Amino acid sequence: MSFLTTNILDTWNKDYIGSRQLANKLNEFYAAQRGSTFPPYNIIERNNGYEIELAVAGFDKSEIEISCEESSLVITGKHESKINPESFIHCGIANRSFERKFLLRENVKVMGASYNNGILAIKLEQIEPVNEKAKLIPIS
Repeated sequence: MSFLTTNILDTWNKDYIGSRQLANKLNEFYAAQRGSTFPPYNIIERNNGYEIELAVAGFDKSEIEISCEESSLVITGKHESKINPESFIHCGIANRSFERKFLLRENVKVMGASYNNGILAIKLEQIEPVNEKAKLIPIS
């Protein structure tokens, strides 16, 4: 299923050169994320950027990896359970690995991460683009 309709793409293509690649990337991204609700997260807007908080109780810092791939922020948790699941009477705390992706604009940079009381916080800063003067193109 496509999230961006052909109608929208046709309109974009008239005025925004290269929009089909962007739309394809967005469709692939959202298709991969569909149905994924773990781990729960917050996105908080700050003065100079954003903060993403993920609830990753039960994970050790060494089991979490944060990386930037092209314009994606990827958070991966590989949980190595040391408890036998057969010993549980009830298991309500998620005990599974995860991968959560966020698309970042080119002017949003990851500034750091912290882990406290089961909450992974990733700080993002929005870098203001340098306004360039309009460029005159000579006609040959």
